[in-house]
Amino acid sequence: MPFCTTEGCQGAKGGTCLEGLALDKCTHYSEKDPPTTDQVQMNNLALSDGEPDDDIPKKEEEKPIQVYSGLALSEKECNLLMANSLSHFVLLGGLSNSGKTTTLTSLFNLFQNGPFGQFLFAGSRTMAGFERRSHESRTASGRTSEDTARTRFSEQHEFLHLKVQQQDQNKKSVDLIFTDISGEFFRR
Repeated sequence: MPFCTTEGCQGAKGGTCLEGLALDKCTHYSEKDPPTTDQVQMNNLALSDGEPDDDIPKKEEEKPIQVYSGLALSEKECNLLMANSLSHFVLLGGLSNSGKTTTLTSLFNLFQNGPFGQFLFAGSRTMAGFERRSHESRTASGRTSEDTARTRFSEQHEFLHLKVQQQDQNKKSVDLIFTDISGEFFRR
């Protein structure tokens, strides 16, 4: 019975090869029956001399990949980032409507057209968060005047990330982590 080792491929069932190849050219397709688990184990045993395979390079243990929402970093994510990179933590404080979030989004927006001063934009783990906060100040929002949405009060602080690098490419990049804390927090 024909089979294909590529998950989701319909080639063995009379369909088309998932990779678009003719079945006789596909290296994952076979006209023979798939090997049973016992056959695979027997083949592995026959190939083994019972000694450890020191000459076969060991696969490095894969480290988990940190995936970010793109909206804001949590305190834990900030700590991980700061522990693993050259970083600066910037506490931006002030009362309600003093312009804290507007200042943050303005800084981000300065990099939209290229370098700002001697610095280049080198990335952001919270780009979607910057964009969301900037939206009401853009023409695309449909507003007749610029505005920045207020940061809502929360016991869980949010942090925005911006990576910059001096235009001299030999310099290391720096992670900047900014607080985005509601003005109500500073009244307490």
